[in-house]
Amino acid sequence: MPGFARIRMGERKKIALIAHDNKKDDLIAWMRYNRDLLTRHELCATRTTGRLIQQALGLFGRRVSQRPARRRPANRRQDRGGPVACNRATADFMISSPLRAEEYERLVEPYDDPGERGVGGVRRLSPM
Repeated sequence: MPGFARIRMGERKKIALIAHDNKKDDLIAWMRYNRDLLTRHELCATRTTGRLIQQALGLFGRRVSQRPARRRPANRRQDRGGPVACNRATADFMISSPLRAEEYERLVEPYDDPGERGVGGVRRLSPM
């Protein structure tokens, strides 16, 4: 599609695990249920959530700063435009999708900010 960036997601997906303090126990329970599936992917979490995940499940993931994205250096920003689950039901549908275990190419709108190189550092595609 014209003006969209194409980002290939391999079989091993990047999964960010984020939960408010009152939802961390629910996140840990969900992860315990889906542990085998989650070990096949690259996990990242904020420091506190990452520590709790490691203590409860023995899973290690990359821990990231809790600073707002606008205050992080551009080269340290997370992937953008990926799927987001805000509740357990959505997370269950996403983790059980057949797309989770195969390569997938997503189309992402480029940023309007001329200072951005595009999504995840990917150059914007020129119109076809």
